[in-house]
Amino acid sequence: MEEVLFFGGQPLNLGERFVRTERFDSIDTYSEFVFKCLWPFIGTKFVMIVHWDGFITEPSLWRSEFLAHDYIGAPWAWAVNGANIGNGGFCIRSRKLMLACRDVRLRRHPEIAFGGAEDIVIGRLYRTHLEAQGLSFASTELAAAFSSETGERRGPSFGFHGPDNMPLFLVKTRCSKSPRRWRKKSRRPCAREVSRALRGARVSAIAGCVWSRGG
Repeated sequence: MEEVLFFGGQPLNLGERFVRTERFDSIDTYSEFVFKCLWPFIGTKFVMIVHWDGFITEPSLWRSEFLAHDYIGAPWAWAVNGANIGNGGFCIRSRKLMLACRDVRLRRHPEIAFGGAEDIVIGRLYRTHLEAQGLSFASTELAAAFSSETGERRGPSFGFHGPDNMPLFLVKTRCSKSPRRWRKKSRRPCAREVSRALRGARVSAIAGCVWSRGG
């Protein structure tokens, strides 16, 4: 891994490159930033985005195939019509894909249900368009080996996303003591643990972006 970036109000002081930002006041504000404004900060071919409720749990399960596509994240169990790879809270995407998203024809659609979320926009609304530009999304099987979020787990994965999954993976961490601690007091310690995990994962050519949601 080349570097870890942390976007937030205070640095973690763990050797990361710190980018001071104002608190994102909504998922729409965050999604617009990631969808259209994150790319200038990324100098590597790929970026790994990790929210406060996502973790690398099994570094030994890293596979070079995770970098064979322009987007990989946990499969969406609820998705239909094949466009089921998204989950921006714990994902890897290529800089090539991020640059493609600068296209003014691509935008978020907050006027429709869930259409304002950047991962829905990329993984469902514009997936066909992006694939027509030569960009590729991981298969369901490979995505399940990378991460899990919703639905039945297909087996062990490199990491996970979602506070509901924390009891399954983080029993021994301070993040697992209670839902209130996950959502409030533990955000900063959880972010520290993510940063440490990223540095121990032996992931090359990936910059880590950790987002700690306000509220």
